[in-house]
Amino acid sequence: MAYGAAPTDIAIASHQLALTLADMRRYDEARLHFERALRVIEEAQGEDHPRCGDICADYGYMLWELGEYDEALRYQKRGWK
Repeated sequence: MAYGAAPTDIAIASHQLALTLADMRRYDEARLHFERALRVIEEAQGEDHPRCGDICADYGYMLWELGEYDEALRYQKRGWK
């Protein structure tokens, strides 16, 4: 019997933490959690899962706010598919 959180729950928690950290302007930490959330959900559910789009859109928004326009656009486009 395996114990611990399901990968989807880990991705959701990491995504929520990333959003909170971004709101607090702790962008380096937020970036790590956005990337972790995306990696976990892609591994667990595939890159076409709707939650991937949500994470990409939020990550792209933060990157845009930081002036990282090319990277932001790349994530935003992933979020739109």
